[in-house]
Amino acid sequence: MTPTAWDLRNTLIAILNKAQRSGQPYVDIEPGDLDQALKADRKPSGCGVMHHDIMTKMMRPGDTVLTDSEEGEGPIVIRYVFDSNHSVA
Repeated sequence: MTPTAWDLRNTLIAILNKAQRSGQPYVDIEPGDLDQALKADRKPSGCGVMHHDIMTKMMRPGDTVLTDSEEGEGPIVIRYVFDSNHSVA
């Protein structure tokens, strides 16, 4: 079953919360990480736009896009940074 935007957003929040609680200063996430957490099949032409949209909308000041392809050929990778003033969701 294809994950919904709600599924992806909640999964991203869970990954970010887990990383933050474990004391990591940051976490790098790509779309495959969300699919893996959801145990969803990643198809080459899958939901790349939806993943990209959700991942970028969840960015906060200090977060950085590490890789992104204008043609959509490669996955986006975002570094989400945690500090005392940076809370998830």
